[in-house]
Amino acid sequence: MSRIIKSVSLDQESSAIADSLPNFSHFVRECLYRHAVQSVTECVEPKPERFKGRCNPLTPKNCFVCWPEGKPTREAVKQWSVDRLSMTWLDMKAKEANAYLISLQGANTRKRKTSMPKNRGGKRTLLEKLLPKYLKLRRER
Repeated sequence: MSRIIKSVSLDQESSAIADSLPNFSHFVRECLYRHAVQSVTECVEPKPERFKGRCNPLTPKNCFVCWPEGKPTREAVKQWSVDRLSMTWLDMKAKEANAYLISLQGANTRKRKTSMPKNRGGKRTLLEKLLPKYLKLRRER
């Protein structure tokens, strides 16, 4: 996959947060994919019968339509297949494997606190909301 370089304007606080991430570009790509899936309701990838209407989680690209909790590990998919376990079990394993993923539910809505200045940017609000949880989970892994 070819890479396209985009620049992002950060303030001092968000720059410090970006510096603390092991791979800022990966973090931004993940956020963009997960944000985009909120408006996409259908996956266009082939859906093998064994995955019951979902695309194959072992492909390189993440599909958050079929796998909203992220992809399960290769080992979990193998165990699921060999032991003929339920999709609920596989979803649980995907959630465990991706516990560090931040929740983007409601990322497009801004709830202002009364103490927050009205001219504060949406990006800053989003970062303040999401990054502490992401960083905490990354440290726990």
